[in-house]
Amino acid sequence: MISGPRTTASAGPLTASVVRIPATPQPVTAFANLSFLLFETGLPLNRAVTVASHHSGFVPEITVRSVQAEFLFGLIAAGLETGFLPRMMLETRRHDGIRAIALDDPDMLWHMTLAWRHGGYLSDTVRA
Repeated sequence: MISGPRTTASAGPLTASVVRIPATPQPVTAFANLSFLLFETGLPLNRAVTVASHHSGFVPEITVRSVQAEFLFGLIAAGLETGFLPRMMLETRRHDGIRAIALDDPDMLWHMTLAWRHGGYLSDTVRA
């Protein structure tokens, strides 16, 4: 979960340009009173957010959906909304004015798999 300057979560502001995720995860209920930015409908992350919210007893207010991660980051950095983005995106992009808060919710686990064509070329990095 990431948020812009408007959010009052206890993680504190980040001073570095690269988003660092604090060690103290928060339950999804900590954000029940905020409106959310999500990717477009149909993505597994959106389902995880809505399932976790419903299991926690609230229906999330989703105000914006987009396929553009940079657009979502921009809205969040401007303090307009709160977004749920994969940790991998947060750790690889530079965005001032954004802080990250890890979620502690079993419904928010998102398993990913690396897949490639059988017999296809694999770089040394991928093989490692």
